[in-house]
Amino acid sequence: MNDNTETTPETTAVKDDSSWLGLALNGAITLVTVIAVVMAYHFLVAVPSKQKIAVVDISEVLSLKELEVTASAAKPGLTDAQRGESFEMIGKFAKEMEATIAEMQQECGCLLLVKAAVVKAASSEDMTPALKQRLGMDTLDQAQLLKQVQSLGGSGQPPLLDDKSKGTGQ
Repeated sequence: MNDNTETTPETTAVKDDSSWLGLALNGAITLVTVIAVVMAYHFLVAVPSKQKIAVVDISEVLSLKELEVTASAAKPGLTDAQRGESFEMIGKFAKEMEATIAEMQQECGCLLLVKAAVVKAASSEDMTPALKQRLGMDTLDQAQLLKQVQSLGGSGQPPLLDDKSKGTGQ
């Protein structure tokens, strides 16, 4: 029997060196692969899916619409039917505003929040001017509407309800 697989000290040293070299090469390839996969995940999945947040000042828009409706309904010489039409605008406006906000949210790919509900609203994009523009309210001047209501005899404040419990003679 002739044994060709003799182990001499030189062949043992070469085998030990090559086994460590192979392990180091496998480790380096694995490390590069893991880094490449993590970077690809970060740039292709994690960063693009970061939620964008924007705010809308609903109270400002509603106050402006309230002044507009009040000014149009308080004009002298209007019939009750015409005043009723002015107040029906409010119902239509609410539906239009809801649809516009949903449309804006889809277009910007962001989460729209009420400005009053956000603690640090300054760090979020304010979409109120865009909402006003889409609703056709960007040309309305709040100061001018307020003057118009006041000139028609209104105070520009919400009406105070009579308190019958104070004994008003009834």
